[in-house]
Amino acid sequence: MKIFITIFLIYFFTPQANADYIIYLKNGNESSVKNYKIKRNEICFEIYGGEICFPQTDILKIIEVKEKIGKNSYRLETTSPDKIDIKKFDPNIGNETAANSYAEKAEKYYINNKPDDAIEMLLKAMEYDPSETLFPKNAGIIYYNSGNFEKAGKMFSKVLEISNEDSFAHEYLGRSYYYRNFIKKALTELNTAIDLSPGKSSLLKFKEKVENESRIENSFQKASQEIFTIQYDYQIEFRFTSIIFNTLLEAYWHIIRDLSYYSKKKFKIPVIIYTKKAFKNVEHPEWASAVYDGKIRIPVGTIKEQKDKDLENFIYHELTHAILFYYCNGRAIPSWLNEGMAQLEEKNPKDIYTVKKLIKENQFIPLKDLGKSFTNLTNPEKVQLVYLQSYLTVNFILERYSKQALLDILKLLSKDKSIEEAVSAVLFVDFHQFEEKSREYIYK
Repeated sequence: MKIFITIFLIYFFTPQANADYIIYLKNGNESSVKNYKIKRNEICFEIYGGEICFPQTDILKIIEVKEKIGKNSYRLETTSPDKIDIKKFDPNIGNETAANSYAEKAEKYYINNKPDDAIEMLLKAMEYDPSETLFPKNAGIIYYNSGNFEKAGKMFSKVLEISNEDSFAHEYLGRSYYYRNFIKKALTELNTAIDLSPGKSSLLKFKEKVENESRIENSFQKASQEIFTIQYDYQIEFRFTSIIFNTLLEAYWHIIRDLSYYSKKKFKIPVIIYTKKAFKNVEHPEWASAVYDGKIRIPVGTIKEQKDKDLENFIYHELTHAILFYYCNGRAIPSWLNEGMAQLEEKNPKDIYTVKKLIKENQFIPLKDLGKSFTNLTNPEKVQLVYLQSYLTVNFILERYSKQALLDILKLLSKDKSIEEAVSAVLFVDFHQFEEKSREYIYK
């Protein structure tokens, strides 16, 4: 992340009032804060009405911001589940020379994983050539992929101000509305996009999904917190909504501390709470107890049916998926790593010896087969097996290497490295050797 500031390095001391600081963690993450406090061996700062602390040993350095130069761009550390590529710049489209130059720079920045700088160049290109749709369209794509759906929508709206017949802009304006829970507006844009591109199957399927959810969630109550936007069925007993609200916040702070992850970018995670009956009509695998598909979806039963511990586990599991999505900037995470980490964050750790026994009896599954989504699996025994092996593989990294090694692998994945590259760079073994070692760990 590029920050345009003049700086001097300071170490742990009592900060000046109203100063800006950037805290750099050893795992590569960084946080911008107004103030911080030293408590024993920890550095603490306030966010969203709570306090988060990191051990001083986890902190690389603290820098005081003395002077800001230029505008701060806004980048949310996440992407949507349906990430898209920016449109390639064509130097022969007849734009002004300055606009062309900025557009070329934007493409290079984007390729080199510098979305903030790419956005800055595209905004400059738009100033020089406000009639060209490519510049706001690419800016919209970058915002969309980063999960900043509000700014993505503004960019796609700019495209439509120039050319209202742009099917792509209508579609992704609709998708941006969907992820902000503006369902009626989303359907209006999606229908317009379908009129302009009637044969696009992915668009038709997405519209069908939105319509189905709209029918189910039309009467849902809405609530908003600092971190979450929540919708819930009015039939759900109040005790459960209260438990869920409190557990979401508790889980959020637990998980980001566990991952040593804090983003200064403001974002809200959508959460939808269904009755068990309504949840059956939402698109998900039959065996799924809860789902994260860009929105956390949790079913609850009646007081007699529901076990509070199960509900807590669902929340911790799915919220881990959501935070990993932000942590890795929306880059693809192998399913064995994603599901393994989500199980580790659950409140009831598994009996590892029983799990190993089950894996040994059913044989080891090659990790390349566990890299893709598990949602297409239908055999309950196979589902149980892939989840258990995912749990053990992640547990192997923790036990044989360290928690920091696991976080370093995630950090490399966030920078578009493959899992093979990340494992090799962090664990100093090639992926085949890693797989063999994890197999031995399970069998022994």
